[in-house]
Amino acid sequence: MHIYVRSGVWRFCDNNEWRFVVDEKNRGRLLNLESTTTFEELKVLVTEDYGIDQSTGDVELSYLPTDLSVDCPPVVMMNNRQVSNLLSYCKRKSTISLCVTFNGGVKNTGSREKFDLNKEPDAATNGYDDVNVDEEAAPMIVVEEKRRVGLAKSPKTHHQGGVGSSSKSSSMLAARFWCIRCVDARCKWSLRAECFERSLYFKINKFVETHTCAPSEKSKFCRTPSAKTIGRLIMHNYEGVLEGPKPKDIINIIQSEYGHELSYPQAWESREYAINEVRGIPKKSYGKIPKYLYMLQQANPGTYTNYEVDCDGRFKYLFISFGQSIRGFYKSIRKVIVVDGTFLKSKYKGVMLVATAVDGNSNLYPIAFGAANSENDSSWEWFLIQLKILIADDRDLAFVSDRHSSISKSLGKIYPLASHGICIHHLIGNVITFHHGRGVADMVAKASKAYRVTEFERLFKNICNISPAIGDYLQDANVEKWARCHFPGYRYDINTNNPAESINSALRTPRELQVKANGVDFVVDLEQRTCSCGKFGIGKLPCRHAIKGAYAIGKCIYPYADDVYTTATWRSLYEETINPIGVPEEEWRVPEVVESAKVLPPETRRQPGRRRKRRYESAEDKIKASQQSQLSKKHKCGRCGKEGHNRVTCDVAI
Repeated sequence: MHIYVRSGVWRFCDNNEWRFVVDEKNRGRLLNLESTTTFEELKVLVTEDYGIDQSTGDVELSYLPTDLSVDCPPVVMMNNRQVSNLLSYCKRKSTISLCVTFNGGVKNTGSREKFDLNKEPDAATNGYDDVNVDEEAAPMIVVEEKRRVGLAKSPKTHHQGGVGSSSKSSSMLAARFWCIRCVDARCKWSLRAECFERSLYFKINKFVETHTCAPSEKSKFCRTPSAKTIGRLIMHNYEGVLEGPKPKDIINIIQSEYGHELSYPQAWESREYAINEVRGIPKKSYGKIPKYLYMLQQANPGTYTNYEVDCDGRFKYLFISFGQSIRGFYKSIRKVIVVDGTFLKSKYKGVMLVATAVDGNSNLYPIAFGAANSENDSSWEWFLIQLKILIADDRDLAFVSDRHSSISKSLGKIYPLASHGICIHHLIGNVITFHHGRGVADMVAKASKAYRVTEFERLFKNICNISPAIGDYLQDANVEKWARCHFPGYRYDINTNNPAESINSALRTPRELQVKANGVDFVVDLEQRTCSCGKFGIGKLPCRHAIKGAYAIGKCIYPYADDVYTTATWRSLYEETINPIGVPEEEWRVPEVVESAKVLPPETRRQPGRRRKRRYESAEDKIKASQQSQLSKKHKCGRCGKEGHNRVTCDVAI
């Protein structure tokens, strides 16, 4: 397991936040730890990598779990059990880093300031000071001062009894009694504390933590806490997750944990604030593109990235392809690339362009990712030009995509030697939608998957007899692009632009081991790896006839599969790992030309209507839903009203 190590000291800042200040001289290291690493072994690894003599000084090892809030102190490791806990935690949270403090630096710089409890108040304060209450964080409290005594300067204190019911002051009121109550006189929320003699510490004598006031009855100033306050309370729920709580979930969280009521718009604004705090503001992220791509290349050697802006400096295109993926593709991957585009759901919209292959285990193997302002001829042409820098045009190369005209034009222009196939799923969907050909949809699917030309011609002739319009449409779609037996190159069993689902479904289908089927004899040549059924030569896997023939002569079937399907080849594809940028953003060191590059977000406007989160339902989805509803529908007798028979066969006495 790789873990990033930083050298420095912990500091507790004025904003109640623990922060690790990195030593610019020692900087960071990258360690490779085993699950059995002990505490002493970890100290030896750290001191050796930093060139420190362990006998001359002490080493403090610590870390701050990302699940905790920033005001929680770091965890200091002192034994083997703590090291084991760290390694287990790193398996779930890969972004954690180990912090190292060497003896000889500033000691206890991160601890809170120590105060003498018996010290007399500073004469310059005249024994008095004012109470400083943060109105935004505490709009619902009233502080009653019962007796004023001397004050001494103290660190910030923070008490929270509920949402919007906290008091935070830069100078602490050292009163003999300190009473806090809700601004609503009818509310029972209150706190009473007593100060120790000649001390800055209070003892809470009474605390009623539940608010009994209704938000609708509060004054305008104290009616609700701000989105910033609520956002800070829920922001930990959005760290390391894709979605996080929805506005309705936030309403329930605040109600159950803090006893406060929120409206839907307030919950929405709080969610937006929390997401922006955790993930950053989308507008500012475009400006980080040049530096991010540079650091990504430094962390992953051989990685190719590129981006383009318009004449006004606004974002247009982005391309990323990891060096590990390209090297794995050339080792032994089926030379079939599936390209597709999908809409982005961010504020600035746009599309994501993807090029994907399939490994020997039928898993998706990503090749390249791209982003563009829209899916058109220019964007696909730019994306494929970048891809051609990494994967050259070749007659053995094949592409599979939907029938988007921009993809077809760009592939013909950038990859003229490669073969281009279209997704049969989209083709069948168009047949059903535009030609009302539900009855022939299954026949089109079988014709596209036929391995022999004679079988294809028989099926295609039946389609044309049933619906000449559908036959003309399939001819115009170019038979070579969607019919497996007519495809000029090798597309293996990849017939759709969703190869993982398609291949896994094909491999799960049980296959009958027989040499004769439907009265037809099939000729198998194991040496040439062919079968007259056509599947062995196209799919590069032994068909059911080849399997039966190999068993008949006592041969093992595995050597007759193509090398791309072997375990050794599959493992070689994943020898290298894609490394994240293991350095915090404030410590990035990039060239001046990268630092000075400016990227502005594209111009956008919000589309009318509610934002759509899910894809549109396809024609095949509607057919499946209709078939399931018909199967689940139970018919009742029109005579007696009971299930299981109809009025013709009803024999119930009425």
